[in-house]
Amino acid sequence: MLIIAETPALLIRTLLPGDEEPYVAMLADPEVNRHLPRRTPEQNRELFKAAYINTGAALNRWAIVHRSDNAFAGMCLLRHFADNDIETIEIGYSFCPPYWGKGYATEAVKALTAYGLALPQTRQIVAVTTPGNTASQRVLLKAGFKNNAFIERDSEKLAFFKLVKPADYIAPRPGADLFSN
Repeated sequence: MLIIAETPALLIRTLLPGDEEPYVAMLADPEVNRHLPRRTPEQNRELFKAAYINTGAALNRWAIVHRSDNAFAGMCLLRHFADNDIETIEIGYSFCPPYWGKGYATEAVKALTAYGLALPQTRQIVAVTTPGNTASQRVLLKAGFKNNAFIERDSEKLAFFKLVKPADYIAPRPGADLFSN
């Protein structure tokens, strides 16, 4: 098991075989996937398996685990935003409903952003949301992203957020407090 990031309440780590069922169940929940691309459970299993096989990849899908009880709380990902642009990384995340509204998404996005910015090739991290996903938009703004209007992806209008890596960026040291704000 590889730990990607830790927050006061969460652990972001590689996916484990026992995460497959809660991962697929979460993404099958109509409330969770209301703002996500439509996928079948089989497609979500394939994405899970690809992430599990590529455990050591710098960009991947990971489990978000609640530290107090090691429960699967959600998933997150970093991936290239466009095939021909290795400097722009896209962040994504989903949480199981019991973990909504508690600040966990902001914790996870801050931690995953710090991880992504520490990768040498990263110039910027971006995120997209459906226009109606105001909760996720607030998370991104709290994590330091700027709203950059809208883009179109797969014929869908999406709110576009961006965080540019400062030229003098220094990755936080392990254990640094990213969460005091």
